[in-house]
Amino acid sequence: MTHRLAPGEYEPTKSKLADLEQRLAALERRTDLPAKRLNLSLRSYREMIAQLHAEIELFEATQAFADKS
Repeated sequence: MTHRLAPGEYEPTKSKLADLEQRLAALERRTDLPAKRLNLSLRSYREMIAQLHAEIELFEATQAFADKS
């Protein structure tokens, strides 16, 4: 289930998303982790990023709908 963002949560969520994307990119470049641990970490980051994308998209769609009304 996607969390519905309040207006004050939108910008902090976008900032958190950008941070997670940077951290994911850095993690993808690492070669010192065992493959299993790396894969689990990558999957976790990708799931968190997908969740934030869904929350942002829902907020933007809701705002667009509200603006049309």
